[in-house]
Amino acid sequence: MDTSSAPDVLGGDGSWKSMGMEIEALLEKLLDVNDAMSRAAAAAPTTSVTQKLARHGDILHEFTQV
Repeated sequence: MDTSSAPDVLGGDGSWKSMGMEIEALLEKLLDVNDAMSRAAAAAPTTSVTQKLARHGDILHEFTQV
C-alpha cells in the first residue's frame, strides 16, 4: 500500500503537529480530572472507588506511553 499521499490527505505535517498538540492537551485534562477524582474520593474512600481510580490511572498511563 502506498502511503506517500497520506500526509496530503490529512493536510500535511501541520495537521499531524496540530493533532499531536491537541492530544497532549486532552491528556493533560485527563490528568487533571483524575487528580480531582482522587481528591474527592479521599473524603470517603471505599474499595470500589479506590479500584476505579487505580484503573483510571492505569488507562492514563497507557495513553501516555509512546
